[in-house]
Amino acid sequence: MLHPQESPIHRDLSTSSDNPQTAERLNSKIWEDHDAFKALDPGKNSVEDLLGLPKLDLEITDRQDEGKNPAWQGKGELPFTPGETTKESIEIDGEKRTFLLHVPESYDPSKPTHLIMAYHGITSTGDQMEGRTGLSQRSESDNFIVAYMEGDPEGRHSWNNGQLAFSGLDDVKFTRETLSKISENLHIDKEHVYAVGFSQGESMVHRLANEPELKNTFKAIGVVGGWMTGREKIQSDPDNPDSDDLSVISIKSGADPTSPYDGKFHWGFANMKPESYEEDFYRRRNEVTEPAKESTFYNDEGRLIRSQFLSEDPGSGKKVMRVRIEDEGHIWPGTPETVHKENNATDMILKFFRSLD
Repeated sequence: MLHPQESPIHRDLSTSSDNPQTAERLNSKIWEDHDAFKALDPGKNSVEDLLGLPKLDLEITDRQDEGKNPAWQGKGELPFTPGETTKESIEIDGEKRTFLLHVPESYDPSKPTHLIMAYHGITSTGDQMEGRTGLSQRSESDNFIVAYMEGDPEGRHSWNNGQLAFSGLDDVKFTRETLSKISENLHIDKEHVYAVGFSQGESMVHRLANEPELKNTFKAIGVVGGWMTGREKIQSDPDNPDSDDLSVISIKSGADPTSPYDGKFHWGFANMKPESYEEDFYRRRNEVTEPAKESTFYNDEGRLIRSQFLSEDPGSGKKVMRVRIEDEGHIWPGTPETVHKENNATDMILKFFRSLD
């Protein structure tokens, strides 16, 4: 149980029932408080300690100071160099926000190009998300643009997913305005915009994917090692049931201690819904009634490395895929820490995205 040291409102709530439903109801009164992160007193109740994450140790490269002149500029004011990753900035409500933009060398401005918006985990950076996922390298062969979004620099590089202890910045607006800026400068295929997230970045992607003001922004999402909060709402239209389509691939480890496969309840902090909840939510959102088809994968030694459960609507092509990987910790599968090299999250996500075309 979380026991903040300094905040009176938190101290009052800490005497309340430990029943998750009661605590959830009480927390709803304070989760929109933008000073909630400060109230936690990071020095005594650090997010890293509660989630079992490494301490924040960032080495951020200011790519704009590398002395390289962009090869060319788009229709607006977004300089970039095809084949390289550049650091861009945008002002949101008086705050300077940054993102890394990778445009593949193969980019052809006469053709609409797919876009992936990527969200790193808490205490991480866009640089690290780029290295972790390898999406920039894959953008050349698969021909897509990547925007690596940067979390709140004053809030442990977290995202405003609507939960206590994380950022209070408007990351929904940050996403909307960044997409608008990129689209003004580059030839983006609006029908093929995707979001990818890891850890708390996954939780942010779930919020974005279910925000009314971002309705129909994303064709699909690919999420790894994170959670849903339970506060996401299905925005269905009874007169147009296909208007809220969103295909999803979710990859989780059965051995993840930070974001457990079966969920975790942090009173007053970060309720993590189990993977079964997530699968059911998106099946209901996409109105997929067909039972999931299970596939199992083994390595050369005959050891089970992952199980995939694909729910698909044969008429519309909507898909919900749940992937349970075995023996891995809180990682992006495919990095050097991966126990089974056959588990590669980037490969699985890109293959899933391509299957929707």
